[in-house]
This record gives sequence, C-alpha cells and structure tokens, in this order.
Amino acid sequence: MKNIQTHASHMTPQRQQGPVFQPAMLCAALAALVSHTGVWAQAAAATATSAAEIERQRQVTQSMVEQVTADQEKPTDRANSLGQELPAALQAKFKPWKEAVRAKAPVDTAAKTGLSLPVLAKPEPAVVLRRPVDNSPKSNLSTPDFSRQSLTFAQLTGKAEIDLPEPEGGLGTSVLTRKTTEFQQVAFSLPDLLLAGLEFSPELTAVKARQESSRLRVSKSRADLLPSFSARYAKGNEKSTTATLSNHEHDYKNTSLRVTQPLVNYPAWETWQASGLTLEAAMLRSASMEQEVALNLVKAVVNLTTSRITLNFSDELLSNLSNILNYQDQRSQSGASSQAELERARSRVLAARQARLEQQANYKGGMLELERLLGFAPQLLNLPFLSQLPALPRTQAEIRDQALKDNAELTALRAEVQAQKSQVRAQYGRAAPTVLASLEDDRATNNGGVMGSRQDTRALVVVNWALSLGGKEYFSGKEASADLSELQSKLELNEQRLAQAVDTDFALLQAATLRISLGQQEQEAARRVTEAVREQLKVGRITSLLDALDASQSLYDARLKLTQALGQQMLAQAQLLKSMGQLSALREQARIQLK
Repeated sequence: MKNIQTHASHMTPQRQQGPVFQPAMLCAALAALVSHTGVWAQAAAATATSAAEIERQRQVTQSMVEQVTADQEKPTDRANSLGQELPAALQAKFKPWKEAVRAKAPVDTAAKTGLSLPVLAKPEPAVVLRRPVDNSPKSNLSTPDFSRQSLTFAQLTGKAEIDLPEPEGGLGTSVLTRKTTEFQQVAFSLPDLLLAGLEFSPELTAVKARQESSRLRVSKSRADLLPSFSARYAKGNEKSTTATLSNHEHDYKNTSLRVTQPLVNYPAWETWQASGLTLEAAMLRSASMEQEVALNLVKAVVNLTTSRITLNFSDELLSNLSNILNYQDQRSQSGASSQAELERARSRVLAARQARLEQQANYKGGMLELERLLGFAPQLLNLPFLSQLPALPRTQAEIRDQALKDNAELTALRAEVQAQKSQVRAQYGRAAPTVLASLEDDRATNNGGVMGSRQDTRALVVVNWALSLGGKEYFSGKEASADLSELQSKLELNEQRLAQAVDTDFALLQAATLRISLGQQEQEAARRVTEAVREQLKVGRITSLLDALDASQSLYDARLKLTQALGQQMLAQAQLLKSMGQLSALREQARIQLK
C-alpha cells in the first residue's frame, strides 16, 4: 500500500503540466497537405468512374433478368398454342424431328451419334417353386439324461413339503371356492392337484356338453335313414256340388296311415357319416382340452412353487443384509467406519425389501391362479419333481413324430376335415333323386258326396326328385368346399406350429438342464463366501463391506436362477408331453379321491 501511494505522488506533477506549442511541426504538416491535394483529386475521380460503371452493370444485369423472367411471353411460348409457328432460328433446330414425325418414323438418334444399344433377351416366364413342408427335425438330438440330475426343489430348500400361507392382504373372493376345512392338513402333490383340477374344470364341463350334443346329432341324422310313421284323421261337414247335385251337405271323415322307409337317400347317408366324424372330432376336442387344462394346472403349481421358494430366499437375503447393516451401524457410531459405507449397506437392504415385495406379489398371483383352477386354496404342498412327469422318448425326432401323430388337436382337425368332405358330398347329393318304400292305408266316409265308407291300402315305391332351378344345391356344395379348404389350411398351419413348438420346448429343456448343472456350482461358490462373511460377523470384523454385501446378493441370485431353471425344466417337459397327448396321464399317480 505504501508503494502504491509513492507511485501516485510521482505521477501527480506530470498530470498537472499542459501541452507545449511547437511551430515547426505545424508548418511541416501544412506542406504535406498541399502536396497531396492532387492525389486526392485523382482518387475522387476514379471513385466516381467506378460508381458509374457499377450502375451500368447493374442495369445490364436487370435487363437480363427481365428477359428470362417466367411471366414474359417469348416466341417459344407462343409456339405452344394453335396458329403460331416457331421462329426461324428454332425451325432449323427442330427440322429433323419435324420430318421424322411427318414420315411417321422415329428419329434414330443412336445411329446419328454412333451409339449401339444392347440387345435385350426375351424375358423368360417366371418359375414358381412350391416347397413342401418338411416335418422332420433339422437335427436329431438325444433327450437329456435326467437320471444324472440329483437336484430337485426339495433338495434345494432342504424339505419335502412347503406351506402355502395366505398372502398379506388375503386372496379376496375371486372365485367360488369349496369348503377348505378338510384340506387344511392335507399335503397335496402335483398328481393330486391335477386330478382335482380336471374334476373341477368348467372348460372340461363345457367340452363334455358339446360332446353330448354331437352324440345326439348322430342319432338325429341316423333317424333320417330309418322308417317313419305318419297318421292323419279328419272329420267335419262337407258340401259337395256336382252336375246333378248342388250344395249337398253331409258328414265327412277321413283316416290316413303312412309308413315309409328310405331306400336310396344319398344326402341323408352322407350327413349321417359326417355327424359320426363330427362326434369323433368332439371326443378328440375333449381330450385336447383335457391336455390344455392339465398343462395350465402344472404351470400354476410350478409357478407357485418357484415364487414361494424365491420368497423364502428373499427373506434370507433380507436377514443377511440386515445383519450387515446393524454391524455397520455400530461401527459408524463408534467412528470406525464412514457414513458412506453405512448408507451403502442401507441401500442394499432397501433394494432387498423391494425384491421381496415383488416376489410376494408373484406369490399372491400364483395362489389366485391355482385357486381359480382348483376351486380351493391348498395349505400344504409336496414339492414337485421332474420324475413325476411321464418319461419322454429318447430322441427329438421321436418326440416330433409322436406329437404330429397323437396330438389331440391335430387328430380332431383331421376328423373335422373328413366330416366336412362328407358334408360336401351331401350338399351336392341333394340334387339326386330319392327312392323310398311306402305302405299306406286310407279310410274315408262320404268322400266327395254321400258315398258311404271306403278303404284303400297301397304298397308303393316312390321316387322323389326336387331340383332347384336357381342352383341352390350347386352353391351349397361350393360353400361346403370353401369350408373344407379353410379346415385343410388350418390343419397344415397347426402342424407347422406344433413342429415349431416341439423344437422350441426341446431346446428350452436342454438349456434348463445345462443351467441347473452350472447353477449348482455357482450356488456352492456363493454359499462358501456367504458363510465366510457370517463367521466374520461373529467375530465382529469384516474385511470388506462391499464383498460382504455382494456375497449375500450373489447367493440370492444363484438360488433364484437355480429355482427358475428347475421350474423351466419341468414346464418344458410338461409342454412336450402335452404336445404328445400324455400329460393328463399324470393324474393316475394321485393318492386322493374327491367326492
């Protein structure tokens, strides 16, 4: 601060001094100004000349723009209208084209320019390729050997059965359930629940009703081929008028009896054949629905099992992380660890609670689905295992062939196709005559006048031929043929989808089996790390907080993946058995009887 004040004191006298007048410098400046006056005049003249040149060029440019403006009429514009000709300069230019037009010959521009166009070959007709559907698998893989697999849900959890408590919030009143008091102490197995679900299923009840309707339709169509009886009785007052008798009133009575037997009735015969095939298709539809309901039951039981086991694992994860959080809280209070480490442990605990809420929602959804399929909510469940399901064939090709052969849905569609073929023949056959035998007995009193009693008995062969002049029979046959084409296309589509589903489920089965083998090793490694962390907690010293948190999370993730792999393995095999029509045979292992 002192230096700054001193500097200011030295500068102050200079600021107070005024400018000094120097006459010599003023004279020199005036002389230079006079000598440059001519140069300035020349520069001003050049500037004026350049300005005039710029103005002239601007006017030339403006005139050129006006000449090419689109709104000005030009000779070429007038030449586009009738009664005008091209200017002389343009006529010479367009003369070759004008002469070519008059000669009705095109101008050979390529010849004038010396160009040679390539010779194009005649286009060939399009080739249509129709590739047949290949139902054989691209690779014939072997079915996994499940005898080498020792892991099951029971071994994973350490117990053979698991309780199914009512989830938080209850199940509500979603469906009309049975009285469950007698089921509270019963540990149901997968075959038991399958039997109960098949017995309760409303879908199967509806399918059986349709099957009964088809059976009655067969009897109805068969009745058209059996004898028929008709009776007619008439009595009343009759007025007869003839040439000799006018308005003579008398009592009239007539009794007619008819017994007819169709001899040749092609439409009725084909309709009866079609109804029999429709009944067969309805029975196969019932078997197909049974397989579908069985698959839904297996899915519900497996999904409920996985969600319940995962919920237990999430509880264990939350307990481990809570112990670590308590340990870290004590260290933070004593000043041995930072607040950041405490918050890191707390965030892991909160994440574990969120995961448990998600698993709890999955468990509640699984309970609701199983309750809907069974009509009651079981309290205890024997954990399912893979060997409960029927065995699979040895290779993928055998599974695929058996599925395409024995699948109830495809078999039902094939029966419907045959039934529709009979319907086509029946519709076209309505144009053919029918032949029947008839036994008739007519008894009349005063028929046509006072004639007394009369009885006529006849044994006839009757030929009826009724043909629509509008082509009703023909169009009915075409309509049935269109329905047949639709069924055939649907059958082919379902065969392709079934083959694809078998290949997909087989791949899932193989992948799940491999995942189980690797998941066991991952779980064992994570379990050892978690046990080491627990021992460190006992002695009150954890070497690394992050490693301790990751160990518990890794163990939970390994168990979660292992549980999902076991469930996926069972579901894949169940879907393959359903495709082959063998899944419902699982109910034969049931140990309960439902009344």
